[in-house]
Amino acid sequence: MLRGESIGVSAVLLDQARTLLRQAAEPPRISGLMVTKNRFALARQSVRCFKQQLYPNKELVIVDDGQEDSLEQWVKQLDDDRIVYARLPDENKSLGELRNIAVNRATGDYVAQWDDDDLSDPTRLEIQLAAIYVLQTDACCLERQQIWWPESRRLALSTRRIWEGSFVCAKAKLPLYPTQRRGEDTPVIEQIVAEGRVAMLDLPHLYTYVFHGANTFDAEHWERHWLEATESYEGYGYDIILGELQNRLKLDLSPWLGQTPVVATASDDEAGSNKVTAPAPSGTLERLPEHSESPVQAGAERLVRVPTQERGNEEILILTPVKDAMQFLPHFWDKLKALTYPHNRISLAFLESDSIDGTHTFIEENLPALQAEFAKAKLFKHDYVYRSDLPRWEPSRQFRRRSTMAKSRNCLLAHALEDEAWVLWIDVDVARWPNDVIERLLVANKEIVVPNCLSLNTGKTFDHNTFKLKPDADKLDWSPYITDGILQPPKGYGRFYLSDLRQHDCVEIDAVGGTMLLIQADIHREGLVFPTFSYKRHIETEGLALMAKDMGYKCWGLPNLEIFHP
Repeated sequence: MLRGESIGVSAVLLDQARTLLRQAAEPPRISGLMVTKNRFALARQSVRCFKQQLYPNKELVIVDDGQEDSLEQWVKQLDDDRIVYARLPDENKSLGELRNIAVNRATGDYVAQWDDDDLSDPTRLEIQLAAIYVLQTDACCLERQQIWWPESRRLALSTRRIWEGSFVCAKAKLPLYPTQRRGEDTPVIEQIVAEGRVAMLDLPHLYTYVFHGANTFDAEHWERHWLEATESYEGYGYDIILGELQNRLKLDLSPWLGQTPVVATASDDEAGSNKVTAPAPSGTLERLPEHSESPVQAGAERLVRVPTQERGNEEILILTPVKDAMQFLPHFWDKLKALTYPHNRISLAFLESDSIDGTHTFIEENLPALQAEFAKAKLFKHDYVYRSDLPRWEPSRQFRRRSTMAKSRNCLLAHALEDEAWVLWIDVDVARWPNDVIERLLVANKEIVVPNCLSLNTGKTFDHNTFKLKPDADKLDWSPYITDGILQPPKGYGRFYLSDLRQHDCVEIDAVGGTMLLIQADIHREGLVFPTFSYKRHIETEGLALMAKDMGYKCWGLPNLEIFHP
């Protein structure tokens, strides 16, 4: 057995393993381990998260040494034989001692720390056990988690480390907790990592740590984590993230928020529970009801992420037009090298235009290294003699800017496309995307598909060129928003963006942006290009979507596949 080894797993493999787990006649039992004391309101939410876990063979062991009996009475009312409640006298035992008592009472083949004040996504146990099974490891931990400060309306994705509270581990491999009052789980995880095989998942949405003021570690400790966070959300972005969190958890978080629930869905296993409905958060766009009869619902699909055997063998051509891009290129190349799709099936091509910062020379110098890493790497040059001192989004600039962009895309496509099956357009200044983004785009099995591009700083929609028209859009007066023959309406006017459609895995859309855009290469070969002129009052990527529709093809968006622009 390999020891001290931490390994990763792709989303595609996880989905396959989850399917196998669901088909197993006798899936292994997982025991959640909760230690609690006089925190009924918090513990009740955590218990609800456990009850909503999709994984079927589970139990929750609750060790309670508090003076209050509210939790005990509530658990009795649930009458759920999957919940094992142990009431202990208050003997001032350390947290480590109490955790060991919970382990001893657990009957599962695997155990999962289940803290009384944290929240777990319904898929957490199934996904983590799937990672353990597909990689034959002893345990699985999260590399990042969500940290939520309800009182100050902040939420962050943590720094990367092994998060102790997120573990799922074979019970036989779990060492004793030391008799410490805090930090007791750190030595346990350190020993598991040192002596066993551990799968690390970068799926922070699976686990949310809640800072409520009475945590084991103080505010200063968690403020440091806020400063070190890989992503953070306040204001508008916070509202969006909280809405998504409530939708995923199917919980009413308003008792913690001290306000009306952010989203329209909540559930509880208690008798008499009702769906909670509420208006969208202030400052957000109109949200579509989960069971709407509008065209959004009709043009939406649930993704079954079981890839065909050919995925991973198809040739992918990544195309990137560049201009004054030196500051972005090193990071962009690092992101390309981190892609999990087989690099010998990926070709790269760049078209450099009108740069004054040495971009062409810089790519030329690094081309041999890229050619060694990928199947092919090519550089082309064509200048369009276009520069402007106006802001990028100035309406009077749009026609010329986007027409030039369309020309550069078409030129690059004409020179670079050979026998590849797919063309993936990626803008050089996209800052973050999942390493398995190609696999996840391909699994959608659509001829034209885009992820959801958000602002790295705010969490808001960044690529407003990707949209779906609202049901009443044809009744609106668009004429005031036509400039130079192309539509430039205010944000949200008659349009949904992908962030408004997160209840769908895959949804048909009316226009696409180009920050990241996957197109079946044969459609380009049939004549699909980026219009350099006003095509039905749209241009470039949006015009391409309308042209594709006229050719008999649909465009699709993946609202929950996120990429980030700085």
